Amino acid sequence: MASRSVRIDGAGLDKVRQRMAELEKPLNPDKRGWSQEDLERQAYVSNSTVKRFLKGNPVDRNYAISILKALGFEPIKFIAEHDSNLQNSELEPQPNIAIDWQRVCQSMLHEQQEEQRFRRRATEMGFEINVFVPLGLIERKQQQRRSGNVPMELLHQLESEVVTRIYEHDEFMTDVIGQNPTGKNQHIAIVGEPGAGKTTLLDKIATRIYENNQDLPICIALASLQGKTLKEYIIQEWLPEAISLVYPDIDVEKFHETSLQKRLRQGGIWLLLDGVDEMALGANSCLSLEEIRNQLTDWLGNVRVVLTCRTNVWDARLNNPLTGFDTYKTQEFKQEQVEDFIQQWFAEAKNIQRGQELQKKLQEPQKERIYQLVKNPLRLSLLCQISSKNKQVELPETKAELYQHFVRYFYEWKPSQTVIDWATQPGLREELHQALGRLSIAGLDSDTRFRLPLSLIQQEMGDRLFKLAWDLGWLNLVDLEAATDEPVYAFFHPTFQEYFASLAIDHWHFFLTHVPHNPDEGIYRIFEPQWKEVILLWLGQDRIQQNIKEELLKNLLNFDDNCEEFYSFQSYFIGVAGLSEFRYFSLGDEMIDTVIEWSFSDSICLESFDPLEATARATLQETDIIRVVDRLTKILKNDNNDDVTRVLAARMILRINPYHIKVVNFLINQAYHYRYFGDVMLFEEVCAALTESGILIPKIIKALIECIRPNQLILNFSDFPFLYDCLRIRGAKYLDQIDPGNPHVLITLLDVLRHKSLVKEVILQFSELEIFSNFSKIIPTLVCLLQADHNEEVKLKIAQTLVKIDPSNREGVEFLKHSILNGTDEGYRLYAARSLWETHPKDLEIREVFHCLLRQNHHLFQGSKRHRFLMLSDWTFKKINLNVINKRINLIKVNKIVEPLIFTIEQESLSSGYNIRKSLQARVEALKSKQAIYELYDLDIWRVKMAIPSDLFPRVVANTKELFNDELLAEESEHYESCYAILWHCAQNMSYPEFYRAWYS
Repeated sequence: MASRSVRIDGAGLDKVRQRMAELEKPLNPDKRGWSQEDLERQAYVSNSTVKRFLKGNPVDRNYAISILKALGFEPIKFIAEHDSNLQNSELEPQPNIAIDWQRVCQSMLHEQQEEQRFRRRATEMGFEINVFVPLGLIERKQQQRRSGNVPMELLHQLESEVVTRIYEHDEFMTDVIGQNPTGKNQHIAIVGEPGAGKTTLLDKIATRIYENNQDLPICIALASLQGKTLKEYIIQEWLPEAISLVYPDIDVEKFHETSLQKRLRQGGIWLLLDGVDEMALGANSCLSLEEIRNQLTDWLGNVRVVLTCRTNVWDARLNNPLTGFDTYKTQEFKQEQVEDFIQQWFAEAKNIQRGQELQKKLQEPQKERIYQLVKNPLRLSLLCQISSKNKQVELPETKAELYQHFVRYFYEWKPSQTVIDWATQPGLREELHQALGRLSIAGLDSDTRFRLPLSLIQQEMGDRLFKLAWDLGWLNLVDLEAATDEPVYAFFHPTFQEYFASLAIDHWHFFLTHVPHNPDEGIYRIFEPQWKEVILLWLGQDRIQQNIKEELLKNLLNFDDNCEEFYSFQSYFIGVAGLSEFRYFSLGDEMIDTVIEWSFSDSICLESFDPLEATARATLQETDIIRVVDRLTKILKNDNNDDVTRVLAARMILRINPYHIKVVNFLINQAYHYRYFGDVMLFEEVCAALTESGILIPKIIKALIECIRPNQLILNFSDFPFLYDCLRIRGAKYLDQIDPGNPHVLITLLDVLRHKSLVKEVILQFSELEIFSNFSKIIPTLVCLLQADHNEEVKLKIAQTLVKIDPSNREGVEFLKHSILNGTDEGYRLYAARSLWETHPKDLEIREVFHCLLRQNHHLFQGSKRHRFLMLSDWTFKKINLNVINKRINLIKVNKIVEPLIFTIEQESLSSGYNIRKSLQARVEALKSKQAIYELYDLDIWRVKMAIPSDLFPRVVANTKELFNDELLAEESEHYESCYAILWHCAQNMSYPEFYRAWYS
């Protein structure tokens, strides 16, 4: 396979230099001769690429085409004549050369970073490229379901998204990127809103990996895959380009492919995958979200992956089905980071005074909305450029206004490359914007979304307007279509494609045309994730009459899906989010109050459904935050509201504004109050809320330390010392999150463990802690407790905690092994298995123990205790020989038990030859009786949701719907809630017409 890079020979370079000397200056037609800077601007490539091209060094084929096209050559023909790589293609391969893969990866990384720096500009001036303000990240995990008995006083609903830890930038680099994972998750997903800095963070991770770990990063923009698998892309695209940078005379033959595969198998390789949301979709795409994990096998089996994705795409389409990934969400800029960014940007612009004026404007009264808006790095960059050119401009209050300002001034900032006198052609700008809007809509409606092939551009814009958009920089060449070599373009940031799409839409029926009894004839873009930002930007535009916006929001408010409101809720939430851009909707207050009520269903309604509640809470952060905070503050101040409601209100306020000092002080006071009265549930809610505070951290730490210290006065008046100790453990847990390594955490845990009469209860709570990095000193105490006279359940918890703290602890490992083979209770044996596999996923001896367990106890796969069997699904069955699993599956009658639904889908990621689909299809087909439904939903419902492939959603909807009724609610409320969660998940991932057909099939 020849290199896909291009290296122009001497004769070709002579032609290039001659052409550069002949061409008119872009900004001065009276003069001739292009400089390297002129070529860089006209070709939309970096300065380093132009320099390498003119020196005859290899450059990416796409960039060579862009340069040659800017110079007026026919690129394909020119390359065929002057590419020295093609001329040398008949040379004998050199398989004996030892490839320095570290040097190859370093050179390729440098090349990609140079190009990315150039393309990452958010503004024409591009000063933000040299500005870096480190962003923090929030580690997310999905709701965890408990099994077995839970004390009544500890029963409370967790949110479906739980924040486990907040990282500052350096902490994330050190504690996450810099560490070798020991648990089941070795991969990382970084999610965030558009322009939140995901790509910039990925670039910093790549540099950190190379400089600190000496590992090797391979960076791939997922939009470039063009239907290839990861393996195909690395071999066919990345490898030839990377090799050519260091070994330009080498043909990439089979030997070097094998050499790379061998190096990848050795480990120490990172795949950095940017833009899951920008991947091509549809039948021509070999890589879907569910298949990413499946491809990490064979010679990609030992790599670590970091990928980026927009939050709404990750949550709506995935519900995170990628096993092996921990999820981290980018945080918004804090107040001091906004100021730091502005200072750095205007220092680059050499206009510090103007930056100070902008900071002063942002601090004026009634500027809360725009301040909240520019906590996003992209939007803050746009605001900086607007302010740098016109200090008199009023600050925008919505995203639409911000982009409108930017586009308005764009033509003043952008040096004209087309020598067009805009004053004499007043309609040309609007004509261009409408054409860009048509192109944007066509792209978003297509499978490729943000990758715009030349044929589509010519179809929607024509050559004249396309050339204008190209010259102005609205569109940039990004790559070539793999099969046809057709040029592919993109807007210089995806958000501008969304903005131009909104400019080309005149009426709300474009988003929603409801045909109640025949949805196939309607339009339902409101339920497609890629249109959400477009809808919001459309609502924020002044050109759209207010009564038309009112009509859209009223139709969203009253949308009747005739399918138990699964899409009615979605429609309502989209309408509420739209209030962030259109604040004057007549029913806005009513809509926000309704969503707040749904958010508090946990405390006012026994029949609360997690998906509805979680979505409602998330929507409150997307809508008109000033109104939301105002209403939540009233709830907080109303002493007639119960404590649960007031604490939840405080936590929601901090989610929106972590710097609300009155709320933080309220929570600190409540922590003392609940400590005194031993209210574990509310104390934990308060502590969880305090972890989200951005201010008063020393005061919070001091309060938690005082709360977890032993207080004899409280013990003397407390009838429940157990509750007080549980409370202290909870406080220690959150103190460890806010101030990792605080010595009072260990002191508290050791003190609590000394109460022998409470060992069982304390250990049950202690084993739930997840931050064990500083707890090694507690091991001797736990070993003594393990050897003491306690029942098997307590000892299992102790052993599990020991191996969590220290996976090599002999006493803990031996006890768990003994329990697996000799335990008296099947459930306890399985619990021991789970604990060992979680901490020793690659231990061959432990694997053999499980083989023995399976051979001796196939009855564990059936019977009344099947729920205990499920505890093994995530750990054990990902590691055990598939033949053993197949034998067990054959023992199961499909309509009697459906546990294999969980672990068989896990195997799809480990064995491409294992026929999961057929097995899973049979189990979904089995959902035709109440008993089958019960058995399916006895499983961990969150795992079931993630296991079902999208093509089986219609069958799941059709079969589940038959039993989803008031009778099920009355008889089996838990099964009803499980059915609801499954149907909600399907509705989030199916088009409305598809769901409607399944519902009435």
